Amino acid sequence: NTIHQFLAAMDTRTVAAGGTNIALALETAQKAFKAAEGSHQAVVLISDGDELEGDSRQAVAAFAASQVPLFVVGIGDPERGAPIQVEKESDGKRGAGTNVKPGKPELEFLRDPDGKMVVSKLNEAGLRYLSERTGGIYVRSTAIAPNLLPVAERVRQLVPAEHAGGTEQRPIERYHVPLLLAVLLLLARL
Repeated sequence: NTIHQFLAAMDTRTVAAGGTNIALALETAQKAFKAAEGSHQAVVLISDGDELEGDSRQAVAAFAASQVPLFVVGIGDPERGAPIQVEKESDGKRGAGTNVKPGKPELEFLRDPDGKMVVSKLNEAGLRYLSERTGGIYVRSTAIAPNLLPVAERVRQLVPAEHAGGTEQRPIERYHVPLLLAVLLLLARL
């Protein structure tokens, strides 16, 4: 549920600086694991692998030493790049007479300073290196073939057998008896 909440809240403005920095993401995850309890840890990295800042090959060494696997989901196509859509910047002219539906942002393709469309290609070799170095798994995911079952299976394998059933203890609520007693006392007072 937490992952779904974070994913629902993410958009192109979630990260202040543009570009991908896998090394910083891995360092942040490593710091989070130092504060976490339990030994059933893994990182699910969803990326096209196009690294504009940082060096993930150096950052992955800490994961290899701590035996935390990276489950990497590569998004995109290594042969053909995909254009990146972003929310169109508002010019303040929205209102009556425009065809923009309220709540639905207009999208445009990201362009570089020269006006050329920015295209993102899948860096499969780099992402595969990260998963192999940590004992994780790499899968390529597309809109047609999401291919997420191997990752889900590896995540399930992290959970010990005694917790796999997902059982939990909940107290039995017995508020009826005191409530009935309170109602009877109220009636007796009247």
